Parts: sequence; C-alpha cells; structure tokens
Amino acid sequence: MLNMSTKAIRGIKDEEWAEIKAMASKEGMPISRFIVKMAENNKEKNNREAWEKILSWRAKDPKEMAEVEKRIKEFRKGFVLREFK
Repeated sequence: MLNMSTKAIRGIKDEEWAEIKAMASKEGMPISRFIVKMAENNKEKNNREAWEKILSWRAKDPKEMAEVEKRIKEFRKGFVLREFK
C-alpha cells in the first residue's frame, strides 16, 4: 500500500511549487527530503555568516579598540606555553 497525500503549504504559489518539485526531481530525491536539505543548507549558511561577522569584527572607535586589546591581554595572561619533551 502506497501512502500518498497532498500537503498544502500556505503562501506558496503554484509556479513556486512547480519549481521546487522540478529542483527536487533534478536532485533525484523526494520533495520532503529536498525541503529538509534546503532547510539544512540555509541553517549552515546562516551559521557560517554569523561566525564570519564575529571573526571579522573591527572596532570603529580607537578608544573601543584599546579597551578590547586591554581585555585580550588580560585574558591571555592566564595562558602559559609549556615545553613538551
């Protein structure tokens, strides 16, 4: 017995739905799996963009940058490099 049902997603026009179905078919996967894949890719992209913002941050004000550098130096004082033998 095959379980087939039609689901409606509010706000998706017929043309957009046809495009999603075509993309899923092109990838050779069911629509449900394709939608999950799209969501995972979007989540990964958003996560990567968030980290890029954090890692590429630059202070605009010299006073702010001086304060950040002071905090960094204080933080690093607690770390000591050891020699491995």
